[in-house]
Amino acid sequence: MIELRGYLTNLEKYNEGELIGEWVTFPIDEDEQDEIFKRIGIKNEYGEYFLEYFFTDYECDVPSVCDDLAEYSSIDNFNDLAEALESVDDEDLLAAAIELGGYDVMDIIENIDDYSLRTDINNDYDLGYEYIVEGCALDTPDYLENYIDYEAFGRDLRMDLYGAFTDWGWVERVG
Repeated sequence: MIELRGYLTNLEKYNEGELIGEWVTFPIDEDEQDEIFKRIGIKNEYGEYFLEYFFTDYECDVPSVCDDLAEYSSIDNFNDLAEALESVDDEDLLAAAIELGGYDVMDIIENIDDYSLRTDINNDYDLGYEYIVEGCALDTPDYLENYIDYEAFGRDLRMDLYGAFTDWGWVERVG
């Protein structure tokens, strides 16, 4: 399971020169939120809790997931993202799809089945070879394989597909 955490900080105390906060693993419910607010002293003079907080740091197991978050994001934003992450089974696919880009993180998570990740394809040669030989794009006799420029074919193919080489391999949006 992908973990999303944020360091929830008391804004009033921060403005007074004190860093008082707590690491929170999301999602959290209202009762957990109230307990955290109590522990870090977020309340007004009447004992009511109010939104005097911000996030001094946040992190996730998958790179770039937090790119859409900011220090003044709401707890609801963190909860929504954490709940969406619970549905993702393949962290590498998510990371590669985010690296491919073009969509916000929530859209990628909601449409993760539209992405394909091939960890064995890492360059134009691999991509061309996969499509011609392994993918049977052409019925190529063995004696002609030495004459095929797999790298050039892969380069041309890469330009026609919505895909990219990432740290995790070849990712492509297929849906």
